[in-house]
Amino acid sequence: MTLRLFLKVAGKEVSQDTESRHERRRNKRRNKMKKEYDFSAGERGKFYKPDVKLNLPIYLEPEALAFVESIAEKKNLDLSTVVNDLIKTDMQLAEFLK
Repeated sequence: MTLRLFLKVAGKEVSQDTESRHERRRNKRRNKMKKEYDFSAGERGKFYKPDVKLNLPIYLEPEALAFVESIAEKKNLDLSTVVNDLIKTDMQLAEFLK
């Protein structure tokens, strides 16, 4: 968002456009990009690791989190164990209903 400042200089109103700090930072980042990059010496799959296992974060809704936390507290277990147990139980039920 560009702001417009009005200053009085020597009795006359003078307007001046100013950028917000966010816009200046964004424009700086944009100006650092080259128009074209040369990938001719690049190596395909250099960082690919087929056996890597990722632990992705899972975000629960507040009601679901409170439910899982109460079970974990009662059983003295960590949240991951409780969530995994609940999912495994659901998997068994789904398999049984097939």
